[in-house]
Amino acid sequence: MKNEITPGMASAAVFGGFAAIVLSLFWAAFCGSFALSTLWGWFVVPLFGLPALSMAYAYGVALVFRAAAGMRQAQKSKRKIGQMIAESFLLPPIFAGLLLLAGWIAKSFI
Repeated sequence: MKNEITPGMASAAVFGGFAAIVLSLFWAAFCGSFALSTLWGWFVVPLFGLPALSMAYAYGVALVFRAAAGMRQAQKSKRKIGQMIAESFLLPPIFAGLLLLAGWIAKSFI
């Protein structure tokens, strides 16, 4: 029986899904921290004379703002888990890239 799911396969799928979620969180944090630290260096450092923000501090600042904004409740989705995992890896660099593009355009007018 080729299509039979064994307990070992099910546990491997659960572990793989969990690992993908954890990796996507780190990936999103990396992309967001890079964008925040770059934008901080372009705009806040020259304007206010504050020190540059490393990616580790940028991540911490982002966590502070996320905590202040509050957590959103999970909504039911009709998307498949594979699609949600793919989106969690693709959307952070796209969003960070768009922010950096907008910042770069704004910086060119300074």
